Amino acid sequence: MSDTIEMTPYSSRWPEEFKEIAARLEAVLGNYALAVDHIGSTSVPGMPAKDVIDVQVTVASLEQPIQPLLEQLGYERKYHLADHRPPGRTDLAETELEKHFYFKQQRRINLHVRVAGRFNQYLT
Repeated sequence: MSDTIEMTPYSSRWPEEFKEIAARLEAVLGNYALAVDHIGSTSVPGMPAKDVIDVQVTVASLEQPIQPLLEQLGYERKYHLADHRPPGRTDLAETELEKHFYFKQQRRINLHVRVAGRFNQYLT
C-alpha cells in the first residue's frame, strides 16, 4: 500500500458499484446484516474522492459468525481496529467505538462492521 493518496473526480459509477456490492453482501449475510450502507467520500454525489468504496454493515453483535461468509466473497479481515475517539469525548466506552474491518484489494472496498445503536454506527 502506498503512502500517496490519489483523489479522483466523482464517478457516477460509484452508486451503482455500491448497489452491486450491497446485493452480494445481503445475499451472503442474510439476517446477520441489519443494514448495508454506502458511507465515506464515494457516497457523496459530485465530490472527488479516493476510488475506494466504503461500506458499513450493521449487525446486532460483533460475535456473529460472519467472517467465513465475508471470506467467501474475498474479503480479508484486518485485526485490532476501532474507530477514533472524537476529541473531548472521554465519556465514550471503548465498546462504542469497536468495529470489525474487512477489505478487498481488487475493486478496493473497505468494509466496516458496526453494532446497531452504538455511537460509531450512526450515519451522519
